[in-house]
Amino acid sequence: MTYRWDADIVFQHGFIASREDAELLPGTWVIPPITEVRKHSRKLAVAFISNCGAMSKRLTYLTKFQKYAPVDIYGRCGPLKCGGSMFAAHRYNSTTDPCLKIGGEGYMFYFAFENNFCKEYITEKVYNLMHYPIVPVVRGSANYSSALPPNSYIDANDYSPKELAERLLYLKDHPKEYLKYLEWKKHYQPSTVGGERVICHLCTRLYDSDFYEHKVYDEFEDWFVEKSHCRAGLDV
Repeated sequence: MTYRWDADIVFQHGFIASREDAELLPGTWVIPPITEVRKHSRKLAVAFISNCGAMSKRLTYLTKFQKYAPVDIYGRCGPLKCGGSMFAAHRYNSTTDPCLKIGGEGYMFYFAFENNFCKEYITEKVYNLMHYPIVPVVRGSANYSSALPPNSYIDANDYSPKELAERLLYLKDHPKEYLKYLEWKKHYQPSTVGGERVICHLCTRLYDSDFYEHKVYDEFEDWFVEKSHCRAGLDV
């Protein structure tokens, strides 16, 4: 049971469902997205980071980004503080957390940079604010196009820090272009439920005869580490 999609049981920190499929899910699993963008002035970008030594070198990227555009960093790795730690194990509620509300309502973009570059590794950072009218800026080794709706995010892997700053500033100055990144909310709904959904997946798999076929991994490290292509972040 891991985040890898070729695992016997797939654990996801969140997911996106179409509006039609969302009607079949438990009500507590679905977060109705906030589609209305408030007219008050919002700041450009925000990040919540408490792991300052991440192999992905996300702080290095953000430090260089800050040379060209502002980003407020909350947590142990930044000057701004709000509430306590928001590690997934702490079971905070992303829909009511006051710090995430500050981010979701007060900014146009949020940086959902992973702490590691591993195949298919997407954590709660990506999903925490997707029900707000804010655009995630992702950076990791996952195939984001297979997990998130089209035109719902910006992939920092496609830009240098300077290029990304220019792109975000352009969208800030062109509201019609920015709003295109929120159009997906008319057709999809986000969910931050991971732990509950994985139990349902497990229950379903118990009735699947393929689940009981023997699988042998002679080298677990090869499968879990090498084949995950985990690596440090590239210099930027």
